[in-house]
Amino acid sequence: MHSRTEVWFPGTHFQTVYGSSAL
Repeated sequence: MHSRTEVWFPGTHFQTVYGSSAL
């Protein structure tokens, strides 16, 4: 991913950089 900071939740990948975040 091109995101600088990535936060992984159980079964959900949320990028703090709203470039191509998959909610």
